Amino acid sequence: MNRKSIAQEYYILVTDKYGMLPAMNREEAGAGLAAAAFMELLAAGVIEEEKKKTVVVKDLPAELEYLRPLYIYLREKHRYANRIMTDWHSGSRCRQLMELIGRSLQEAGLAKAEEGGLFRPMQVYIPEKKYKEELIGTLKAVITEEEEMTSQDMALLCILQESRNLNPFFSKDEKRKLKKQMKELKQNPRNEKLAEMIGYITYMEDMATYVFLTSITSN
Repeated sequence: MNRKSIAQEYYILVTDKYGMLPAMNREEAGAGLAAAAFMELLAAGVIEEEKKKTVVVKDLPAELEYLRPLYIYLREKHRYANRIMTDWHSGSRCRQLMELIGRSLQEAGLAKAEEGGLFRPMQVYIPEKKYKEELIGTLKAVITEEEEMTSQDMALLCILQESRNLNPFFSKDEKRKLKKQMKELKQNPRNEKLAEMIGYITYMEDMATYVFLTSITSN
């Protein structure tokens, strides 16, 4: 299948049939979207982590144009990780990120635009069902080790896990296998790309923890 970016694939997986984040864990899913976008910029070498702060080190490539609002925000000044998550996991910034990622998928022929929103009319982008099913199948094959795990697979699965969005897609046994596989990879990465992604994931987990814990205690 023609794979998309980490942020785009996360969007495809977590949005519901109405093109919205799941109602039961909206804040965690929003934090996951922010983490996926942040991870995309890290993996592309656009930003770097320096003494717990994020530094923009090069221009945003054209293929990541849908992340420009986050890029501009990060370029304004050096940001602490937890501040990024609290600023982007909900509200207008999260909605803007949703819209731009959704539109990028529509332009790629992988989502359709519709009018949505219960209390606030808005444009929503509903991912193509066939692509979503193929993506889930690919990730299942990775978990059962029928296919080799790539750095992108690892990032996507970790964000789904951290944002509590594994349950709709994977069985109890698959989640157990994933947990075991992730532990082994963190202890002994199979290649340089995975080792690099593990560093990004560790940073993402640290920055996401605050938001996930806050959303739990506030409910």
